[in-house]
Amino acid sequence: MLAAAFATAFGVIRPPRAWRTAADSLLLAAPPAVVAKRAQPPVHVLSEAQLDRVQHILQHNFRTPALLAHALTHRSVVNASTSRSAFYQVRQQRFEITSNNERLELLGDRVLALIVLDSLFHRDPHTSEGQLSAVSHTLVARKTVHQCCVALGLDAFLLEADALRGTAGSRYGDCFEALLGALFLDGGYQAAHNFYTSRVFPLCQHQLNQALLKPCQKRSLQEHLVRSGLPAPRMGTQLTYVTTNHDQSTRVFTRAINLFGRHVSQGKAPNIQDADQTAAQLLLDRLRRCKPASTTCLLIRLARQANDQYSLEKLQQVRAAQLATGAALDQCSPQPSSPS
Repeated sequence: MLAAAFATAFGVIRPPRAWRTAADSLLLAAPPAVVAKRAQPPVHVLSEAQLDRVQHILQHNFRTPALLAHALTHRSVVNASTSRSAFYQVRQQRFEITSNNERLELLGDRVLALIVLDSLFHRDPHTSEGQLSAVSHTLVARKTVHQCCVALGLDAFLLEADALRGTAGSRYGDCFEALLGALFLDGGYQAAHNFYTSRVFPLCQHQLNQALLKPCQKRSLQEHLVRSGLPAPRMGTQLTYVTTNHDQSTRVFTRAINLFGRHVSQGKAPNIQDADQTAAQLLLDRLRRCKPASTTCLLIRLARQANDQYSLEKLQQVRAAQLATGAALDQCSPQPSSPS
């Protein structure tokens, strides 16, 4: 009997099923208080003082505080698949937050783009279309928006899951855009515009100056090709950038430009962005040394080889207009050589 008990205790012989069932019940059962405590979802609360502080930063008193609360609520706290609870307090009353900031973030993204372009348009009447586009892309970039949110201290008020605290991600930039969307809905375009121009625009002076001093060669190349007749809707598919080599030892990227599937230029740099700019600048310099009609003829030949009937038709219309106005003195024969 002692041997059997010893073997059972050390797992040599499995105990009877009735014993195992009883033991499992004792081990797995938890006190009712512990079970109830575990079942309760974490509660997130935006206090009235926090909402007042955010309104002070935004320079706007919300008529609908729920909009502000939703803009400050991340999907990790409130969404369709979680049971977490979130509330905001106004005048010592607690109200439940029923949705996260994803819808407001989508609206705020469009509002931000409009405000940035509006501000840049009136800031300097002599700014070209290419510069407006390049600078606006810089100011609405995810990195810039994230930095503005942190610089204003708005990131401290975002309701998010505890596991996300201190981790990287785009949620602070999304929160900033959601707040712009909430401002737009509650106070109109002027409220959102006033906040951006007075509080945010001064924070972006470094990015603004860098974008103005460093023209975007990729965009300049696109504009040159459009003027030569390449249809703008085909720009994304017929003008592509691909990585042809990445030297791990020297950390140099080689990027190639394909036009209608044909390799026409390449650039090398320590990162992909600068390599693209170098390749675009080399191709742009070669095209600028040619007559506009020569570039159009080259595009016609490449479009014909790629069997792109839409682009071919549009390019032939541009070529016909060049001939009609006398802008093209040379004929398409002989054909200009493809840049390499």
